[in-house]
Amino acid sequence: MISDVAKRDKLGDGGEFIGKGIQPDIIVSPTVADFRKGKDTVLEAAIAQLTAE
Repeated sequence: MISDVAKRDKLGDGGEFIGKGIQPDIIVSPTVADFRKGKDTVLEAAIAQLTAE
């Protein structure tokens, strides 16, 4: 049995994200120092964004 699926997902502006992915709204760059301290900078940035007024 052979199955062929044709599905085309697009971004809100009509452009395709196949091979591009979806870009984040906020870019967070963890540092080596943060990693060594056990600090989760990505999680902290997400919590700050969610709790901001």
